[in-house]
Amino acid sequence: MRAKTFIIILLVIGALFLIKKFLLPSEQTPAGGQGRGAPVAVDVKIITPVIFDEVVQSTGTILANEEVTLKAEVAGRITKLLIKEGGKVKRGDLLVKINDAELRAQLSKVASGLKLAEQRLERNKKLLTIEGISREEYDVLQTEVESLKAEKDVILAQIDKTEIRAPFNGVLGLKQISEGAYVTSLQDIITLQQLDPLKLEFSIPENYLGRIKTGDTVAYSLSGQSSSYTGTVYAIEPGVNAGSRSINIRAYCSNTSSQVLPGAFARVKLRLSSSNSLLVPTQAIVPVLKGKQLFIVRSGKADTVTVSTGVRNDTAIQILSGLTAGDTVIITGLLQLRPGSEIKLRNKSTL
Repeated sequence: MRAKTFIIILLVIGALFLIKKFLLPSEQTPAGGQGRGAPVAVDVKIITPVIFDEVVQSTGTILANEEVTLKAEVAGRITKLLIKEGGKVKRGDLLVKINDAELRAQLSKVASGLKLAEQRLERNKKLLTIEGISREEYDVLQTEVESLKAEKDVILAQIDKTEIRAPFNGVLGLKQISEGAYVTSLQDIITLQQLDPLKLEFSIPENYLGRIKTGDTVAYSLSGQSSSYTGTVYAIEPGVNAGSRSINIRAYCSNTSSQVLPGAFARVKLRLSSSNSLLVPTQAIVPVLKGKQLFIVRSGKADTVTVSTGVRNDTAIQILSGLTAGDTVIITGLLQLRPGSEIKLRNKSTL
């Protein structure tokens, strides 16, 4: 029994030895087939200064330069509806006329009374010069004339309220009422928008406060359109939004082609500055406990440098310190590298 147990133990030991020798990788051969100390194949970039635009990206909304929903100031029946839906109008164009027959009749009555009162006043003025009437009687007649003039002005103002005119040049929307309908001051009649120029409203983080000013150029694009457009910043909110910690900004945008419509979603790019900078691909940055590092090539071996970074774009990140022009930065194979590792250059380019 002991001999049998001893034989089984020997067989198990032999099997483990064979598994270790033929199936498990050697301690001296790392995964990937390279022996310890074998050069690591890497791609590198030689860093040179390039013009770098510091751009802040945001999203915004297109707004009409001017927009109003037209409503009647007085209630009444519409006698004229001079509206072409989607049509262009000029400031002062008559759009809606409300029945003013009663007001016209009142105006005629007051005008007749005013004419008669003015004639009496003129006759009594001559009598006053020869003391045919007292000054008090003349003043009563003059007050009557002034009162009738004021009453006439009130009626004219009421008649003016029965007309709705375009307050600015623009494009009409869709009408909400028809000719002959009775309207009140609560009913919407139609919208009017000024579409050239347009306004672009967007916001940027508060840390950019002081780096943007009126007159700066902003670029934007719209969903579903390949074209890009530009605008000019004309107003900056003087305070920071406490909820989002951002600054609201508005820009004027030309729209002579009428391709942009209010309410559209816009992707905004605002260039803050342009300078000579050192850029590295974003994948070359190695986060460490105390900051960020890069692997560079020195004397054919890998070495690390600690760097501080600035802003980034879609593919690269700005290096503020820790790197000099002409350094060769390793951008691939970073997980296999250690300071002092032998490297083999697989691809070299200039950034």
